[in-house]
Amino acid sequence: MLTYGLPTKTDLILEVLNGTGIGAANAFRNFDDDKYKNIFGRISQDISDDFRLGAFGYFGKEKVGANNSFTNSFNMFGSDLTLKLKNQLELNFQYGIRKDDNAFGTNKEIKTNGGFGELIYTPKGDESKWYAVALYNWIDSDFDTYDYQTGTLSLGYLLRRNIRLIGEFTYDFKIKYSQLAFGVISAF
Repeated sequence: MLTYGLPTKTDLILEVLNGTGIGAANAFRNFDDDKYKNIFGRISQDISDDFRLGAFGYFGKEKVGANNSFTNSFNMFGSDLTLKLKNQLELNFQYGIRKDDNAFGTNKEIKTNGGFGELIYTPKGDESKWYAVALYNWIDSDFDTYDYQTGTLSLGYLLRRNIRLIGEFTYDFKIKYSQLAFGVISAF
């Protein structure tokens, strides 16, 4: 991975990735079991202290299927933005388009669109003990099993810098299912 920040407040990222994901290691303790490497690139530009725009692309090939029986080529493009208001509200959006030419060994192109919108409220900015988040996720794919649409409302309270309490409600609009979660998140 290469990252570079320009004096113009432009950030550049370039990554070379293994396209198969990380599953179990093979008999030689190797996690990368296909010959392809994929490329990810991202550019992000701060327009002001409170507004940022970005774009990304991910391109490659992967061996998929039982025993890596076929090859899938894919590309993904997208954009994102962040807008901050008075150091209390942060609005984030991301949208992406992906195309696979042989994802399931059928030689049929599959297109997938998706994105999210997120609103974060911190009443005292970085010094807030509590925060609220509203999140909307959406995926629309030619492969309908991947279609997804949820909304989440979350409240959190910072007990210490590394310990926080959370309460979260998520509703899945596609399958009409609700989920309520409470918990403690810690890092040491």
